[in-house]
Amino acid sequence: MDIIIKQGNEVPYGDLAYGDVFQHKGKTYMLTDQREEDTDDDYKSVNLETGEMEIFGSKIVVHLYDRATITLD
Repeated sequence: MDIIIKQGNEVPYGDLAYGDVFQHKGKTYMLTDQREEDTDDDYKSVNLETGEMEIFGSKIVVHLYDRATITLD
């Protein structure tokens, strides 16, 4: 998989929608519809390089990529 990264907009994690692609601390993620087990309002994201699931606080600032393109070879 090739991930091409261009400038992203800074937004709070809580403003993301399912399927949004974003970066945090140099890693690329996509927000899923899978809820965090301990809370009703937090959703997990998948690291697109490792496949690991991660949760971020709703106020954490991330770089959103509105028109992300992922190429699978």
